[in-house]
Amino acid sequence: MVTVHDVVGTWSNHKGSTIAFQGDGSFSAVGMNMGPVLEGCGSVSGAGSWEFLSAQGDSASSGVYTSGNQIGLSFDGQNDSCDVSLTSWEIDPPVGLCLDFDPDSPCTGIPWTKEH
Repeated sequence: MVTVHDVVGTWSNHKGSTIAFQGDGSFSAVGMNMGPVLEGCGSVSGAGSWEFLSAQGDSASSGVYTSGNQIGLSFDGQNDSCDVSLTSWEIDPPVGLCLDFDPDSPCTGIPWTKEH
């Protein structure tokens, strides 16, 4: 489980993709490769909002969750059809964030790890 403090900052992967999370619930992403899973999305770059989701993948009905294993990304504008969920995944030992498309696989694609 990760908290807001754990998430805020810039995350990257070895393919050059980055996601920068802000404490106000906004984010900006560069080069998120969703093409193999979300038709019409390809490599997505853009800004939007993020939030923790329930274990079932739902937004909080009132207020916000302050921690969780799933993070919902909602892109603004043209990329809103490419909204996705990320799941936290411990990668020997740092926490990574992975695209969450397949309930049978905890990590789809290349994980992002937090830059220090």
